[in-house]
Amino acid sequence: PYSLWAGGGIQTTAEELSRWIIALSQDQLIDDAHVQRMWQQEPLNSGAKSDWALGWPVLKADRPRQVAGIGGARAAFVVYPDEDLAVIVLTNLAGANPQRFVRRIGEFYQSRANDSTH
Repeated sequence: PYSLWAGGGIQTTAEELSRWIIALSQDQLIDDAHVQRMWQQEPLNSGAKSDWALGWPVLKADRPRQVAGIGGARAAFVVYPDEDLAVIVLTNLAGANPQRFVRRIGEFYQSRANDSTH
């Protein structure tokens, strides 16, 4: 629920966050096996897959995978690990809710990449 979201959002800059995502994606922080495990859906006690990985919301579990970070309705990012793509939206506007539109930005870049291969 909105009332339980972190009030401070993500406390970083776009440059810091992009460097962190790049380092994570290029196995500079932890090895690839652990990164892949971090982005896999965790099973529930019932055995069903949850919508969460190890602290990451899983927006799409099949290819192209999408994992996300959301902070306080002011910041959001989506990592597309199978496509070497990440989209980061940081705002200082309470209630901007970039998690509602950040994937549309990703779709734009995905379609541009697909167009350039034809």
